[in-house]
Amino acid sequence: MLSEGSYGPYSGPANVSRLHEATGKAREATLGKLLFRQNRETKVITNSLFDSSLIHYDFSYCTTVSDTTGKHRISTLNYFNRILSHLDSEPLIIDVGCGQGEFVQELRQRGFSASGFDPVLRKSSHFLFDRLWTEKETPGDLYVMRCVLPHIEHPWEFLESIWSANQDALVLVEYQSWSWISRNSVWNQICHDHVHQFRLRDFLKRNLVVDSGVFEEGEWEWVLLARTSPKIHEHRDDIYLEESFEKINSDRETSIRKIVELLHDFSVLTVWGGAAKGSMLAHSLLEQLDLKLKVVDQDPNRIGKYLEGSAVQVESPDELSHLGRENMILSANPRHLDWIKSQIKGRSFVTSITEILRQNV
Repeated sequence: MLSEGSYGPYSGPANVSRLHEATGKAREATLGKLLFRQNRETKVITNSLFDSSLIHYDFSYCTTVSDTTGKHRISTLNYFNRILSHLDSEPLIIDVGCGQGEFVQELRQRGFSASGFDPVLRKSSHFLFDRLWTEKETPGDLYVMRCVLPHIEHPWEFLESIWSANQDALVLVEYQSWSWISRNSVWNQICHDHVHQFRLRDFLKRNLVVDSGVFEEGEWEWVLLARTSPKIHEHRDDIYLEESFEKINSDRETSIRKIVELLHDFSVLTVWGGAAKGSMLAHSLLEQLDLKLKVVDQDPNRIGKYLEGSAVQVESPDELSHLGRENMILSANPRHLDWIKSQIKGRSFVTSITEILRQNV
């Protein structure tokens, strides 16, 4: 069922987005296994060792993306007018896996009819529901899935359940770009519970794509899907899958070795980022290295909590103020590197896996 070539096998937090109130709970969490290959039937890059019994959507699951002021960042809004151009003037929008409902609330403030579903929702209302969406709900005109479909074990069946509710509905799907991950060597984005690593071709092959694009400097891709009358049919991948598997495996091994070499000059290693990339990076480093590791994040929803698996407590970046040149800061996301450097202002050495590999640091 699986093609030749793979990323893995490795281990990591079973749920990279769970953060716990106590270190004991964080350590108790079972680790998940990773072995990503292209499924010969579906042609999708899939974690063949995914274990659904390890997945827990509870109040420890953190979905927010916020800055230091607590303001939510919703990147979907940057291109959403393009999505609206494919819809009637008064669409019913349903956010499947809405987190804490930030996107739904923003849409409603702009005058749209919108509702959301998510079992991790802490505060429900007449338009936000703390449960999984099913096809029995009131049908919508646009279904939004922001980094949701990669977590669903049987994604094509799930899409069919949406179209069984409304065969004319459009579905907006956001997912991490595989080519961006490979090109920038961001192996710490590949996680157990991101069951599938989609590519645009996966949707094109099924003749579903109405429109598509990228955002966040190419880190993310989006596709607008329809069950009938799609408009886009052709696409060429800019990387070969077998080569990308080989590259990411090699880059993972090389980057960890180079981090070990760099640590001869530093007494503290800090991972900047307490979301999925940071959680996976912290676990991978602690799994192979005996070191003093800190994790910081600017999102107040993560500060003070403990990462699943590694049990490292997420601290505020303010905690770095007393550390000097003995501190090496590793940005979990290479896109944030320049911003972090501007905040640190030379007080500590700041780099990323991408920079380490490209510049032979």
